[in-house]
Amino acid sequence: MLTVEVHTKNIGSIKAEGPECLILNLLEERLTVAELIQRAVEEGVREEAVKRAQKMPGLLGIFAPEEAKQRGYLTEEEIATQQQQGKIHSPNQLNSSSTTDARAQVKKALRAFQVGTYIVLIDNKRVKTLDEEITFSLTTSVQFLRLTPLIGG
Repeated sequence: MLTVEVHTKNIGSIKAEGPECLILNLLEERLTVAELIQRAVEEGVREEAVKRAQKMPGLLGIFAPEEAKQRGYLTEEEIATQQQQGKIHSPNQLNSSSTTDARAQVKKALRAFQVGTYIVLIDNKRVKTLDEEITFSLTTSVQFLRLTPLIGG
């Protein structure tokens, strides 16, 4: 398994969503740019879901989120426990970044790459197409540069 750090930098004044650095554990050492973007976006969505869950105090450990989500409701015990903590969360709030959301974010990211909203640098060299293949090594540098247009430009 190969571990790759993906660094995101924002060029412009608007802070973009998502983490500034992601760690990807790759089973393969060769990926296309599209596959790299997909894996980075999916990992970013997972990390954001964990952060949101951590912002809901007491929610973790109260119930098994997947079990509650599948049944579609909270048990009386889960409601009572959350009520004592001052706020009741539905099972869907914990996993609001579902697979569908990740797919939508991947599509959005791939489109943004195609129209030049952001660029990908591998070892400080810009990749130009989604089907370009990258061979990763222990020293491979990966950067996503998000470009923000100037006001009026």
